[in-house]
Amino acid sequence: MVDGGWSTLPPAPRGFVQRPSVLTNNMVAPNSKKLAYAHMATITRMPTAAPWRYMTAWQTGEWVEGAHGQHFRSSFSDDGEKWTTPVVIPVARDDKKALWAPVLFTHFDHVYLFFAESVSCLRPAGDGKPERWAPGGDIRMTRSKDGVTWSLPVTVYTQATKGGIPKLISNPPEIVNDKFLLPFW
Repeated sequence: MVDGGWSTLPPAPRGFVQRPSVLTNNMVAPNSKKLAYAHMATITRMPTAAPWRYMTAWQTGEWVEGAHGQHFRSSFSDDGEKWTTPVVIPVARDDKKALWAPVLFTHFDHVYLFFAESVSCLRPAGDGKPERWAPGGDIRMTRSKDGVTWSLPVTVYTQATKGGIPKLISNPPEIVNDKFLLPFW
């Protein structure tokens, strides 16, 4: 392998970059005293009519993973270097539970947000930590044309299905026969 393995790549299709570079040192939103926990970032290119080119989202909370009120925030950019001030994505049914694993996916003129929302499996407090939700829950989905105004979320797969085990996602779906094929575990 020569040049870090890049020479072994087949020629890029027309319109694609053969040797992409990576944007680095671009912190969208550093943790703070108010939001000490952040995890599971996702990014998508926005629909053409949206006011920004890119959207990123992540799960965040005041203290530790799974604490009450764990929610999603998002930020927008035109160039991938400068990002807007993060805003809350208002999709929780109950702000005392936890949201998990945001996955953004753009299809035609909408950006979709798939995620899991805790419905049970609250772990007791201990070792100096508050009671916390185990990861996962119902798999839910919402959509938006601009990343700011969202439809009411719908549940696409319940935790109760197949044994009551909390469900999680981490990858975007594929479209198969006009249906979402969404991997989860």
